[in-house]
Amino acid sequence: EDAIKHEPQGRIFEIVADDSVGKLGISFNGMPPGHLAVKHVSEDSFGAEHGVSEGDVLLRVGKDELVSLDDLSADGFKGFLKDRPLRLEFQSSATSDQTGNSQMEPKLELPEHEQKALASEDAIK
Repeated sequence: EDAIKHEPQGRIFEIVADDSVGKLGISFNGMPPGHLAVKHVSEDSFGAEHGVSEGDVLLRVGKDELVSLDDLSADGFKGFLKDRPLRLEFQSSATSDQTGNSQMEPKLELPEHEQKALASEDAIK
């Protein structure tokens, strides 16, 4: 029963900004080389609409072919940000709660009577 728990890494996801996208609405902590953590996502921005969250990590970027940020200079990265289409590959910052369920996964909606039963169980704890 004392199983070793591993913190699963967040899911990898890709977004693509086409010609209609001006600003991404995403700011990062620092510049390449190296992966970049998302510092801020502007409300109602392209990044927010595509599920990018603070703490997510940008791994790769590119126009046709994805390039690791480990292999990019700051100037190279800035150049890519102007490209369209622009492909951005992120690793989600979603962490697991104590039950091992990802906080980013959609939760099933329980019938109201079951929600009330669960709420009363929580109140007992």
